[in-house]
Amino acid sequence: MGRTLATVLVATALGLAAFAGRTLYIVESLAPDPPKKLAQGIAVEGNGYRFTAGDVDVRVEPLTDEQRAAFCREQGVEDPFGALRKGESYVFFKVRFENRRKEGDLVFSPQAAMFGNGLAFDEIKVYQYFYRDKDADAILASAGKVLFLKNLVLPPGYHLERLLMFQYDDPYPVKKISLIIGSLMAGQDGLDLEFRFRATYRKEKTS
Repeated sequence: MGRTLATVLVATALGLAAFAGRTLYIVESLAPDPPKKLAQGIAVEGNGYRFTAGDVDVRVEPLTDEQRAAFCREQGVEDPFGALRKGESYVFFKVRFENRRKEGDLVFSPQAAMFGNGLAFDEIKVYQYFYRDKDADAILASAGKVLFLKNLVLPPGYHLERLLMFQYDDPYPVKKISLIIGSLMAGQDGLDLEFRFRATYRKEKTS
């Protein structure tokens, strides 16, 4: 029994030591990394992409912390994400949908959006992250004004621009990561869009 307990204690100590000394990889910047032949309708635009097909227009752009804060101010709210936990990697994309169709809605579900191995934050995930904060009510209200959290049903002739939020926590980070906008419905037509990015990381050691 003594040996078994000692073995467990040693293994636990080694595990904690390994965790304490591990390196975190924080996404520092993203830039378009298009394939040699872009999919039909997709073009590089600035530091992001634009998809145009028929009467559907989609634009995506990764934002720095400063750009995200500026976007929030443009929407009339203070940046609710300024105090995100350190040592965790969060990525924000500004996404604009425009429905130029004469008939039929453009439908998008944030839960069908992925960045790498992570799904976009939804209402539940945002609430779980912030509900213990002393300013939780104000933060959650602001987040609801700038994030895509619910299914979007965009009527003909309208456009909407908001943010998608992801947590990138792959323990084996890769340089090339795709943003997937899946199950985008334009009338009866379904679209799955892939936008490839090249990532640079900032290394941080856990204490």
